[in-house]
Amino acid sequence: MQPNLFKVLGGVAGLAGISLGVFLLLNSRVLELGIFPGLSQAQAFAIIFALLVFTFGISGIAAIGWLLTKDTSRSGQPLPGSIGYILTTLFALIVIAAIFVGYQPAPPVPPPAPPPQPPGKTSFKLCFGEGGGNNCLSGADIKYGCNTYRAWSQKAWDDLANDLCGSKDKMTKVQTQNNGGGGCGWTAFNLTCTK
Repeated sequence: MQPNLFKVLGGVAGLAGISLGVFLLLNSRVLELGIFPGLSQAQAFAIIFALLVFTFGISGIAAIGWLLTKDTSRSGQPLPGSIGYILTTLFALIVIAAIFVGYQPAPPVPPPAPPPQPPGKTSFKLCFGEGGGNNCLSGADIKYGCNTYRAWSQKAWDDLANDLCGSKDKMTKVQTQNNGGGGCGWTAFNLTCTK
């Protein structure tokens, strides 16, 4: 089916049609890989966007190269060396742009709201971490993974205090565990709502 696709696209739109066919073929193959369910939304976006930048850029360079060499091939004159340098520079810029787009750090993920607590509860155990080892999950009322731990800020503490205690000024926290390892280790806090 692909040879017919390229034949039709090349016949109708020339080099631009063939570039579009390559773009379509590469993107459809990446989508068929089945890797996206295991990736975060930011990772999947980075892969798709890098592929778009790379394939669009290569298609554009091919079109520019074709336009620049079209006149020299008819006249029989050799291709000037500067055109090769220009195309090589454009190719390098496209590769760098695709790598840059693909390696952008994901924006911080806001911490999810804590699970609903029974009315009147004033003491909570908060556990950050993932994996095995000496963990703090046993008896934890609130559990967050490493991504949330890395993005945790004073605002996150204030929001948690507002959710649990009704005010950021009504919560005290005492760290009860902090052991490293793995992605972020295990860190536990006892949180108490004061009146």
